[in-house]
Amino acid sequence: MDNSRTKTKFAPIVIPIIAIAVASLIYFVSYKRIQKKTLLLNTALKEKTEKQEELEKRLSAAQSMLEDIGINHTINPDIIEWAYKNSKSYVPKPYVIQYLHEAKKYPYYLMIVALIKEESGFDVYARSKMNAKGLGQILTRKPGSEESVWADHLIAQGVWQEEIDVFDYRKNIAAINYILKKYRKQFGSWKKVLFQYVNGDSNYVTRVLSNYAELSLMLEDLDSKNPKNEADDDNQPKDLESQESPQPE
Repeated sequence: MDNSRTKTKFAPIVIPIIAIAVASLIYFVSYKRIQKKTLLLNTALKEKTEKQEELEKRLSAAQSMLEDIGINHTINPDIIEWAYKNSKSYVPKPYVIQYLHEAKKYPYYLMIVALIKEESGFDVYARSKMNAKGLGQILTRKPGSEESVWADHLIAQGVWQEEIDVFDYRKNIAAINYILKKYRKQFGSWKKVLFQYVNGDSNYVTRVLSNYAELSLMLEDLDSKNPKNEADDDNQPKDLESQESPQPE
């Protein structure tokens, strides 16, 4: 048999089959690549959509929060910016504004804000090595002990209902105000009050009073543009005049 003739005879059939097979293989490989890329794109798009939805939820919640607390011109914008600038990087600005709004309900408004900046950086869940907690770093119990420092007293006085209230920003700020008011009656000057609050750290006292002075100047700037609000009298710097340095007990 002539092999050359046989090859020539089957060539028209074999060549197209090989071509089809090669084309099919190329198509299959290309299809798989496209399928993989499509899957990756769909996954990325889904993740992006989920992140976008989460962001929109957070923005919506923040907007609702601002509407709920009635932020329009109730707090000096300079104080808002000061507080936010001095807050922990992960604390959202609407939360800081909410804390300011709550603190403003109390006569020691500016001192509370000045103290929170030093104590927690406006982190409502802050916890120290000594186990002080919340915005004002309230020491509920002695470290490593069940002996109460403030927990039982604040509950007994109706400031808190339970110890976990230390992480509720409203209840924590109420506790700060209660403690400051109690110490003011007992010790008089703000220097002595703060010295007692932090259990004897003079540098801490200096920092808080410096914060207080900055905030008071901002409030004075606002008062110079608006009628004097008598409710803010206790926030003025006059309270810090001519006070001796506190001495440890």
